[in-house]
Amino acid sequence: MVAFQHLRALANQLENIGEELAGDERARRRSTMRDLLNPNFSQFSDRVTHAAKTGKLNAEPLIRHLDDAFRAAAGVETVLKMIEANDVLGTDDQEDAPLSGYQTGALTGLAIFAMQALASDISSVAQWAEKHGVMEGRD
Repeated sequence: MVAFQHLRALANQLENIGEELAGDERARRRSTMRDLLNPNFSQFSDRVTHAAKTGKLNAEPLIRHLDDAFRAAAGVETVLKMIEANDVLGTDDQEDAPLSGYQTGALTGLAIFAMQALASDISSVAQWAEKHGVMEGRD
């Protein structure tokens, strides 16, 4: 009889654990859905973001990287406008298009490479900001 009571108590505990885990899983799914609906794809930690808001972030290196990002974005914009214009000009007859398929492919590859490099650079800047950008104890 005592063994049965212990088994029953153990079964109840396992059932409670199962319900807690299921609840945690539901909460995780809700959190994931909330993240998908309100994406924050920031590469910067909350610590760095808070330091920026409170004036405790060394922003000079970030400004240099933003200038680089601006130039890269302007270049990619120009490349994509060239490809778009080429497509419009060559709509009826591809022979009228000033750029060949190879050239538009090369320009598209350049734009992709530039954006990948920019994303990698931003990730590196975020890591730098985490380690060196926050000025501790500055009030």
